[in-house]
Amino acid sequence: MEAKPIQRPYLITAFILSLLALGSSFYLTYLHLEMMKQGSGFEAFCDINSTFNCSNVLASSYSRLGPFPISGFALAFYLYLSFSLFWSFNTPSQTRNLLIPPLLLCLANLGVSLAMAWISYHYLGNWCLFCSSLYVLSFLIYFSLKKGVSMPFKKIFSEFFNSHWLKSYVSLILIHALVLGGVWFLEKDYAQAKSSQEKSSLSPQNKKDSEENTEKDIKTKAIEYVQELLTEEPKTIPIEGRPIRGNKDAKIVVAEFSDFECPYCKKAAVELKKLLKPYEKEVSFVFFNYPLDQACHPSLSKRLHVQACNAAYYAHCAKEQGKFWEYHDTLFTEKEHFSEEVFKKVAKEVNLDSSKLESCVASEETKKAILEDLQLGINLKIRGTPTVFVNGYQVRPWFVPEVWETLIPGLQ
Repeated sequence: MEAKPIQRPYLITAFILSLLALGSSFYLTYLHLEMMKQGSGFEAFCDINSTFNCSNVLASSYSRLGPFPISGFALAFYLYLSFSLFWSFNTPSQTRNLLIPPLLLCLANLGVSLAMAWISYHYLGNWCLFCSSLYVLSFLIYFSLKKGVSMPFKKIFSEFFNSHWLKSYVSLILIHALVLGGVWFLEKDYAQAKSSQEKSSLSPQNKKDSEENTEKDIKTKAIEYVQELLTEEPKTIPIEGRPIRGNKDAKIVVAEFSDFECPYCKKAAVELKKLLKPYEKEVSFVFFNYPLDQACHPSLSKRLHVQACNAAYYAHCAKEQGKFWEYHDTLFTEKEHFSEEVFKKVAKEVNLDSSKLESCVASEETKKAILEDLQLGINLKIRGTPTVFVNGYQVRPWFVPEVWETLIPGLQ
């Protein structure tokens, strides 16, 4: 079957749709950066309800591929596609050769969109409106581009190496390098901006005048924060049966409520260990499981961190074999998406007894133990993870070293 003439209206449609997709992916990348800057309290305007919630989707581990957000890859791809279509309009004699490589990539992109839609439905139970728009646009773009190129599949594949595939894919790689590199640098800037904001807002009420905050140094503000904190009524937090690191007989007890699938908890696992290192003889550090998912959390009605409950079960069972902290540290450094296979792999790395582990994970006693931690957190009105208490006082700026330098001596 011979190729039909180029259908220019379809190509114009594909170009307009690719610009819309470019806009959606740009906004998703912006949301990702804002979430990184503002933390777990961030809310997007597309957070409509428990089902349609951009923030929940972007906070999940499925929103990243390696060190980069998925939206960054989408931004780079649709920038490449828009550029390719625009370039083809200016070289009518080469339109088909220029568009065969992007057409095949659009087919692959359609497959990726279907996979991401399946993850949203099956694993997350949440939908992001802008992500969903990209799923729909990927189909419409592929359909329009295929109609515009007007070639049967056999002809497309046979003509591939006669097309401008090398130049096209080199430009694809360069655009991805530039876009992802830019996103990476922005992430670093946003992380630094967040750190600066957090250090300049130490007041428990967070109502301090911004000019006054800039005039005082961090040490002075830390002293004021701790003085005000110690006037509050401390909460009672039972620690019996929980994993403890440091001096078990210490007068000062640091309690962390954490979720293994929470990206902020992953950072806290590293930072808290560093911050408490100078005080390991004066402090006992206690870990409480607080997985944020409806599979085990009695107050949640939606999926959020879909493997968090299972991670908590495995960590609890590692504690039963006397290896909680080895499992804790290894699991928080795990780069793969969490799954039963990953949990078992980590268990093998820390030399847990596999038969005891399996029976423990499946036991009602384990589920009851995690539920006790969850119920305690609910009673303490914990709204997110990580949440840190010191002798019953909730310390919000736990990431500021000067707070610990003031608080620990003040409690001794």
